[in-house]
This record gives sequence, structure tokens and C-alpha cells, in this order.
Amino acid sequence: MTDNTPLAANPLATDAPRRLLHDLNQPLTAIGNYAQAACQLLDQGVHDPARLRTLFEKIAQQGQRASALTHELGKTLAASIPETRRPADETRST
Repeated sequence: MTDNTPLAANPLATDAPRRLLHDLNQPLTAIGNYAQAACQLLDQGVHDPARLRTLFEKIAQQGQRASALTHELGKTLAASIPETRRPADETRST
């Protein structure tokens, strides 16, 4: 089977997105797990502010980690787009 797409011709073009998806999936999964744990504690009647705070702090940390990854992706994508293909800056006067 022959694929003539640019991605098929350049394995590095698919490796980077796969790595990014893997790296982004980790904090998102952790956020879900920590949130579930907090809900389970509340459902069990455990209203220990210190335990809940720890879970919420972990959720916040993982959210920051995911945010940093998406910011890095945006910078990488912007750098990879040729200047002629970038959208015009709307703040410039014409």
C-alpha cells in the first residue's frame, strides 16, 4: 500500500504529534483520576479539608502541566508555518 501524503513520507511528522498526544494525555488522565478520588471521598462522607486540598492542588498542578504543553505546541506550530502562510496580523493598519 502506497500513501502519497506528506505525513507518510516523513515519519518525524507523525512521531512528534504522537509524543505530544501521549504527553498531554498523562496530565489529563491524572486530572480525571484526582477529581474522581475527591468525589469518592465526598460520597463516602469524608470531609477532610486537608485530603481534599491535596487532591485539588494535584488537579491544579496537572492542569498547569497540560496548559504548558499546549502552549509549547502553539509555539512549535507557529514556528513551523512559513511566514507566507501565517494569517495577517489583524492589529496592523492597512
